[in-house]
Amino acid sequence: MDEAGDAATLKAPRYKPHGAGSAAPFINQIGVLGIRRPLDQMRSRLLDRQYDFLLHPGEWEPDLSGKAAKDLPELLQAWLGHDKLITILDLSGIPSTVVARLIGAILKIIYEGLFWGRDKSEGGIARPLLVVMEEAHRYLSKDADGPARVMVQRIVKEGRKFGIGAMVVSQRPSEVDETILSQCGTFITLRLSNSSDRAKVQASLPDNLAGVIDSLPVLRVGEVIITDEAARLPIRCRITLPDEKHRPNSEDPDVAKRWQGARLPESYERVAASWRAQNPTWTTLRVLRTPVAQEEIESMEREMVDSSTVLSIGYEPTSSTLEVEFKNSGLYQYYNVPEPIYQQLMASDSKGKFMHAYIKPAYPCSRV
Repeated sequence: MDEAGDAATLKAPRYKPHGAGSAAPFINQIGVLGIRRPLDQMRSRLLDRQYDFLLHPGEWEPDLSGKAAKDLPELLQAWLGHDKLITILDLSGIPSTVVARLIGAILKIIYEGLFWGRDKSEGGIARPLLVVMEEAHRYLSKDADGPARVMVQRIVKEGRKFGIGAMVVSQRPSEVDETILSQCGTFITLRLSNSSDRAKVQASLPDNLAGVIDSLPVLRVGEVIITDEAARLPIRCRITLPDEKHRPNSEDPDVAKRWQGARLPESYERVAASWRAQNPTWTTLRVLRTPVAQEEIESMEREMVDSSTVLSIGYEPTSSTLEVEFKNSGLYQYYNVPEPIYQQLMASDSKGKFMHAYIKPAYPCSRV
């Protein structure tokens, strides 16, 4: 060996090259395993920063001796052992090239944990689990050949008897693997206009009920048709919307109203900062509270607004202070809020929803 390698920096060792004649060292020509390419691929993955979240998982990453600060019990406890009813794993910012591998790894951990613990109080028999997979066509397509598709096929085929169910959510059911769709017991279908997508739903119905599919293109927002095991006959109903403050920030904008309204002040530095941070509420400068004099607090004028949660709103441009009076929780001041954000708040249809999505998580505040 000419130079030893370094496992910490993934530096490979260097050996004396083999001789061309009868002199040592010799090259092995018998039983060569050909592992250099897999090793090079593994090294490239370990050095690729896109895989850091998967291959370097913080306290769960073992050191060179094979020991980790946290192990599998702590991971299962964080995902399944808490007292909340729902666990949300947000993978929206994960690169598409690795999302299938990551989802496959997550599902394998969950499935194996509940499978081998099925006779215990923590297992799936005592505590059944429903795994909801959004945007399933991204990683469960019929052309995909990754670990996510394999694990979901295993869950939908075998998971029921071990207390593990699956809900597959997709806007394009025609792109989801047919084996997975065939194991779905209930279809909850919203508006579908594509004929190939409707055909997937129609295939799950008896021939004498296939006419129900003709109404799919004309369903209203929030209206669904429920078929198969959950209903003896197909049911057309409308889902009750949650309270406004509990709705996700995913409603369609009122395009005609936005185009007709005046254009608000814009700063594309904030757009670039959110893009780089992979966070839509990120601001260009994450600053701490700017002290506000007492006379400014007393002299700030607030405007009454029409909202179910907000009573009045005021803004002081010199200190970039936003003052909001809530109907139930009192008066709060938010610091270093840009004026375009204040103007967008005043122009929004839902003041409470705008506060919850764009101001509360982004700016420091204090109660007045």
